[in-house]
Amino acid sequence: MKNKEQTKEIERLVYNYFSSKKIIEFYSRPRLHTTEGKIIGKFFKKRGKILDVCCGAARASIALGKRGFKVYGVDINKILIKKGIENIKKEKINNVKCILMNAKDMEFKKESFDYVVIFENSLEHIPKKVNRFLIFKKAYTSLKKGGIMIVTFHPFLYPPIFLRAIFFNFMDKLRRKLKFGDILFYNKIYYHIFPSWEKILLIKMFKFKFFRIFPHNVLYTRNNKIPYRKFYMMLFPFIYQYWVLRK
Repeated sequence: MKNKEQTKEIERLVYNYFSSKKIIEFYSRPRLHTTEGKIIGKFFKKRGKILDVCCGAARASIALGKRGFKVYGVDINKILIKKGIENIKKEKINNVKCILMNAKDMEFKKESFDYVVIFENSLEHIPKKVNRFLIFKKAYTSLKKGGIMIVTFHPFLYPPIFLRAIFFNFMDKLRRKLKFGDILFYNKIYYHIFPSWEKILLIKMFKFKFFRIFPHNVLYTRNNKIPYRKFYMMLFPFIYQYWVLRK
C-alpha cells in the first residue's frame, strides 16, 4: 500500500471512530477530568485566551470557558464540531468558540494565545510524523512568549495499548509497513505511541524554556513539585502523562 493511500485510510478510520454515537456522547459532557482540573489550576494562574487543539465536541472547551477563560477550539471532524456548537448554545456560554479546521493548517495570529491544550492524547491519533510536527509547530507559534502548553501522552509501555498491540497488531504491522510506534486496533482506531526520545526531540526542537512531566496517578494524590529529569519517565513508565511546557 502506498504511503499516501495508507495515510488517507488511517485518517478515514480515525474520523469514523470519533464520529460514532458512543464517542460523541462521551465527548459531549462538558467537564474537565479530575487530573485536567488539577493541572489547569496549578499552571493557568490568570484568566486568558486558550487554544484547545483537537477539541472534539467542546468537552474541555466549555468547562474552561466556565472557569472564565476565552477558548477557541479547533477540530477537523464536522460532526464533533457541530455537536460542540450545539453544546455551547445549550450551556449558554459566549466565551467559547468551536472552529472546523485541520489543526495542521491553523493560521491564528502569531503569539495570540496565553495557553494551549492538547488533551485526550490527540496527537497520537494523527498519522505521519510530518503532520504531528506541523500541529505542534502551529500550536507553538500561536502561543505567547511565557505562555504554557499542556500536552497529554500515553507512555510507550502503557499496558492497555502496548499489550494489545503485541497480541493483535504484529502481523498487521508487517503487512501495512507501519512506522515505529504506529498501532491499528481491529481496523477501527489508530495510535502513534510516542517513544520517550521522540517526545523529547519534538520539545527540544522548539526550545521550550522549561517542562515538567506529571504522571496521572501523582496528580490524584498530591501536588507534584518534581522538575523534569530524564529518569522521571523511568519511574512511571506505564502511566498516562501530562507534559507542561513553557515557551
